[in-house]
Amino acid sequence: MIEKYNTQLFNFLSKYKWEWFLTLNTEERDYDKVELKLKRFRDFIRKTKGWDFGYMGIFNYISNPHIHLLVNISTEPTEQDIEDIKKFWNNLSKRELIMKPIYYLNGLLEYISYQNLPNGHFDLVEPIGVKGFLKKYEIE
Repeated sequence: MIEKYNTQLFNFLSKYKWEWFLTLNTEERDYDKVELKLKRFRDFIRKTKGWDFGYMGIFNYISNPHIHLLVNISTEPTEQDIEDIKKFWNNLSKRELIMKPIYYLNGLLEYISYQNLPNGHFDLVEPIGVKGFLKKYEIE
């Protein structure tokens, strides 16, 4: 059954041309608390950077809890922007954020969909921007 879900997740994430991959490590294992931290993270980015963005991802809460996000941003972030975002997440979660541009999308989608879904120990993150911002990144 999980193989069918893996394929559906892969197809769902493949609907968009993603530009950034974020791993947000956290000590939190509670889904609602993780979503609250993500909301604070979004609010920080929108307020301090003035960016619009959208994302989809998963929350893996087994062993070393972390969130993987596929992200598109309205403005190309500078190295300082990335450092500011990392610092905010570190202060919020007491854990590290890794932010990398995506060069090989299919390999990354395979990793998220097939290799990073521990059986029954993950949740989908609430997608942001699907009805608006991400429309321009849809792959037809």
